[in-house]
Amino acid sequence: MGTIVLSVMVCRFSSSSTLVYSRRKVSLGEMIAYLPIAGGHIKLAERFVSPALSFAMGWNYWYNWTIVGIFVLCSFRLSPSDLYSQLLVTI
Repeated sequence: MGTIVLSVMVCRFSSSSTLVYSRRKVSLGEMIAYLPIAGGHIKLAERFVSPALSFAMGWNYWYNWTIVGIFVLCSFRLSPSDLYSQLLVTI
């Protein structure tokens, strides 16, 4: 009984999160098609919501990709000098 309930909950969560994610992407695509401005979703947040949200989104975006970049380097177990030497080999 517990396994069936868990599988139903996972299925419902997956379907609803897919629906919400796809709807958000469609809405963002429609806003960019309506008003194509440089800066993407961060500038759209400034225009349609507030400059404070845009500021926070910009810093969160930068922080997110900084952390992701560090984790990628750690997961490959490469140091920046290894990456530089590999870059020289590929050139």
